[in-house]
This record gives sequence, C-alpha cells and structure tokens, in this order.
Amino acid sequence: MAQLRVDALVSRAVARRVEERLREITGRRFVHLCGSGTAAIMFTLRAMHIPRGLEVLMPALLCVNPGSATVYAGCKSAFCDVEKETYNVSLSSLEASITPNTRCIIAVHEHGEPCDIEGVMDVAQRHGVPVIEDSAKALGIEIGSGHAGGFGDASIMSFGRGKTIEIEGGGGAVATDDSQLSSRLQKMIKTYPYVDVEGDIFYKVHRSLFYATRDAALNNPSALKYYGRFVDVFKDWYMRSPLGLRWDALEEELVDIEDNIRTRRGTAALYKQILSGGAAKVPAYSGKGSYVRYPVLIGNSETLGPKLRRLGFDSNELIPPVNNMFNPEAPLSTYPNSEYVYKRQLILWAYSDEERVKRCAEAVKEAAKPPA
Repeated sequence: MAQLRVDALVSRAVARRVEERLREITGRRFVHLCGSGTAAIMFTLRAMHIPRGLEVLMPALLCVNPGSATVYAGCKSAFCDVEKETYNVSLSSLEASITPNTRCIIAVHEHGEPCDIEGVMDVAQRHGVPVIEDSAKALGIEIGSGHAGGFGDASIMSFGRGKTIEIEGGGGAVATDDSQLSSRLQKMIKTYPYVDVEGDIFYKVHRSLFYATRDAALNNPSALKYYGRFVDVFKDWYMRSPLGLRWDALEEELVDIEDNIRTRRGTAALYKQILSGGAAKVPAYSGKGSYVRYPVLIGNSETLGPKLRRLGFDSNELIPPVNNMFNPEAPLSTYPNSEYVYKRQLILWAYSDEERVKRCAEAVKEAAKPPA
C-alpha cells in the first residue's frame, strides 16, 4: 500500500512537469492532462457550456474523433469544406456553414500543416462563436507570432497514434488562458466517472469498424450513416482516466520535440522533391508544419496503398469525409473538395530514415505511372 502511494505521488509529479512543459510550448496559462484528445474536446465543450443539441462546426475531412467528442458532449456535429491544396479548412466554406445554431468551431491542423487559424478566429469573432484549436498534429510549431496550441478560446492535444508525439496508451491535454474555463475543466477532469476498459482491444475493434464502414461506403455511401449508431460503444475507452498513463514517456518525448519536427520537415521536403512533377500531386505545404504524415493525391490510391504495404511501406488511403457519419437521420451531404481529396488521397509515413523515404517515394512514383 505504501508503494502504491509513492507511485501515485511520483506519477502526479511527472504529470505536473509535463503540464508545465506544455505551457512553455504553447504559451498558454493553463494546461490540464486528460485521458485522450477526444476527452479533451468533450470536456472543453462541456466547460464552455455549449447547449445540448446545438452545433459544433468542423472540417468534413478529418479523423472521426472530434465528431465523436461532440456527440459525447451532447452536441451536434456540423461541417464545412476544406481546401484542395492543403486539406485544411476553407474559410469561405466555414463562414457559409455558420448557422444560428452554431455554438463552437473546431479548427484542425491536418497532417501537421498549419491551417489559417487567425482567419478562423476572425470568422468566429464576427459571429460571436468560440474556437477550439485542435493542435494534436501540429504541437511544437510556430504559427505567425504564436505557437500551435496557443490559439482560440481553448486548444486540445492528443498523444496517440498519428500525432506529433505518440506514446503507448495515448493521452490528451487541454489548454486555455481563461481562468474560469480552466477551473471548470480541472474539476470536470478530476470528478468524471471513469470506467476501466482494455484499451488495445477497444482500439482494434474501433479501427475494424471504421474501415468496414469505409469499405461498405465505396459501393453504398449511405453505409457511412451506420457508423454514427456505434459511437457511444467506444465512449468509455476515449473517456478513460489520465491516471496511470505514460506521462513519463511523454516527458521524454517533449525534450526532443524540436528535433523531431525538423526531421519530419526534412522528410516532407524529400517526398516533395522526388514526387513533384509526376502523377502523384503533392500538397501546397508551407514547409513550416510538423508533418506527422505526408499525403499525396493520386488516381489509383485504392490499389496503390495495398501494393505499398506489401512492399513494406506504411500508408493509408480512402479516408472518407466524416460529415455523413454522425447524423444518421439527416440526408446525405456532400462537400466537393473533401470528396475530391478523399477519392485520391494516399497518406505516406514520415520515416526518419532518409533512404527508406527515398525508396517509398520512388515506389509511389513508379506505381503511379500510367500504363504504357
């Protein structure tokens, strides 16, 4: 029993140091660790007192978790389109998608390329709507005069798969400069009725369901609606307790975050150098992101992805827009740019091994050539 108390004290001390380091990286006054990025969004929406049933607006082309978090908070997910060139939020579509029911905007730096977060905040200010910045894939980068995680009324971070920092078991955090919002967040995170679940099993089941839904939707777009009926099944996993997570591993990773970002920028530059001018269209990136993954647009991504994996190169393809996943009773909606990217996007891994990056890029370049 005494050892358990000592371990708990050590864990809390590590967590406090991690929160301090995240305050330094983001420039925020307050940071609170939680069980996942999804939990961070849900807690933030509740702490902002967003009324149940009203809309949280986000890009249609992103991972499913912000939409899931919105459902967990009792709100309704609403969507806007993205830019074809960067896959980030389109400001014109964002503004056109705001309705009298819009109560919050979630801005995402997709694949680590900074979105026009200041433009998003200008739109939000004109309409009197708060902004949550999702900095999970961009933590550690500078954006204008600030840093990712330092914009909006609050910002969230995630430390799971495919994020700037990945640690075993994941984890999340929420940051803000608002002392009252911070106090509400701290209380919610501390008093939430957490349930113990086997994380690895839930992750595998969730992943399998997502890809089964995606595959079914290739022939029947309405199949995407079935995903929304299963969202609550995974709530306890995403809303897991922050106690016992690997904050010691996160503390170690945060030491090298600048070096890791420089390496990934080099990887993105190498992909761009090799693939530019070929059949695979490279994104119009600024070179100032964290580039956890490197997406390209290509006509045969659904066949090229499996081929690359057989050659030993990681990739994802055909990640569908999520706008039809969370409102099962609503008619199907379409966002042209999101659909365009979805049908062509191939997402490559940001390997740290330069030779491996070259081999992967050359394999993509060769496979993308049209038949002779």
